[in-house]
Amino acid sequence: MNKFESVVNKAFDFQENRFSSIIPYFFSTPFYKRKLEEAGITQKHIRCLADLSKVPFTYKNEVRNSSPFERTPLKKEDIYAIFSSGGTSGNPTLYVWSEEDVVILKEVAKNIFFHFNVNPTDMALILAPLSLPVMGHCMIHQYEASGISFVPLGPADPETVTSFLQQLPITLIATLPVVASRLYEFIRYSQKAEINENIKIKQFHFGGDYLSNARRTRLQTNWNTNCYDLYGISEIFGPVAGECEFKNGLHFPDEYVYIEVLDPITKLPVPDGEQGVAVYTTLWRKGFPLLRYWSDDYITRDSHQCQCGQTSSRITYYGRPLDCVKIKDKTVFAKNVEEVVLKYPLNDEYFIKYENGYVYAEVEPMPEFLVLESEMKDELSELLHLPVEVTRKIPGTLPRTEIKPKRLIGFPQDL
Repeated sequence: MNKFESVVNKAFDFQENRFSSIIPYFFSTPFYKRKLEEAGITQKHIRCLADLSKVPFTYKNEVRNSSPFERTPLKKEDIYAIFSSGGTSGNPTLYVWSEEDVVILKEVAKNIFFHFNVNPTDMALILAPLSLPVMGHCMIHQYEASGISFVPLGPADPETVTSFLQQLPITLIATLPVVASRLYEFIRYSQKAEINENIKIKQFHFGGDYLSNARRTRLQTNWNTNCYDLYGISEIFGPVAGECEFKNGLHFPDEYVYIEVLDPITKLPVPDGEQGVAVYTTLWRKGFPLLRYWSDDYITRDSHQCQCGQTSSRITYYGRPLDCVKIKDKTVFAKNVEEVVLKYPLNDEYFIKYENGYVYAEVEPMPEFLVLESEMKDELSELLHLPVEVTRKIPGTLPRTEIKPKRLIGFPQDL
C-alpha cells in the first residue's frame, strides 16, 4: 500500500466513525424519524456507510414542503439562525443553522482560501444578497475565517460597484461569474477606461453558478487577475468545495460530507470521471442534517491525489436539470455550450434558443466574428446534434438583468 492509499483509507475510516456516531442524530430529527419509520428502517439497519443504499433519498420537494423545525433536532434556544435558499428553482426554503455549522463552514473555507494565497492585507467586496438567502452570509464567514476584511455591499449596479472600487483598496471580489463580466463591460464601454488605473483586483472568488473555462479565460485576461471557482449548496453551505492553484477540480471536504455520485436513471454509483448526480450525507451535528440528499447537481468526481498535495476528492460541477437539454440520449449543459460560444469574438451575453427544429444563437458580435461565424455554427451543431443559425444583435441590446440567466431557451424536455 502506497502513502496515498494509506491516507485515503484513514480518511474513509474517519468518515465511517463520524457516520456511525451521527446516526442517532438523524433519528432524533422529526423529519427523518418519520421518513425512516415509513420505510421500515430502524437504527439497527444503518450501522455503516455501506448501509446507506438501504436509505431512501431525500428530495428538494420534501424539504420545501416541510417546516424548518421538523428538519432539525435542535431546541429553539440552540438555534444560531434561520436562512433560506436563493429561490432560483422555486419558493425559497428555510433552513435552521447551528453554531457548529458556522464553525465547520469557517474551517472548510479557511482550508480552501489557504490555497488562494490571500492574507489579512487583502480586502474583499461581497456582491451577493445579504438578507434571508444564505449565500451572502456564507461569503462573510469565508473571509472572517482567513482574517480578511470585507465590504458587504450586496447586489449593486455597476456604477455603485465601480465607485467602491475607486474609493477603497479592494483586492478581492466575491460574486457570480456573469456579474464580473458585466462589471468589466460597464467599465470598458462607459468611457471610463481610466478607472482601471485605480482598480487593484487580485482575485475573483466565484460561486452561485457554473464557471466555464471560456468565461474564466476572458475574465482573467480582461481584468488581468486570477479567478477561482467555489461550489456551495444552500442545504449545506458555501463554499463546501473550492479550487487550488492548479484549478483542476474543486476540493471537497470528505471529512464533513459523504458524497455519492449516482446515475440519474439507475440510481447506482458511477465510476470516477463519469457524470452523475451528487447525493449528500452530512457527518456532523448540523442544524438541518442531510441524509442521502438528492441535490440535482450534476458533477464528476476525481479521487486521485491533486498536484497540490491534497488527498481529498475533487469534483467538477456542470449544472442542474434546468441548465441542460437532452438530445438523442445525450445531456448537454449550458456550461458545455458556453465553452464553445465564448471562444469566439463576441460580447459575453448570448442566448441559445430552440424553435421548429432549429437552434438560434443570439449573439453580439465583434467585427472579426464574421470570419469565424460558420466555424462556430458547425461546432455548436456538432455539440447539439441540431442545425444552428446565428442571430446577430447590436452590442448592448441583449438582456443583462438576470444574475443567473437561463442560456438554453425553448428546448423541449427531450429531443
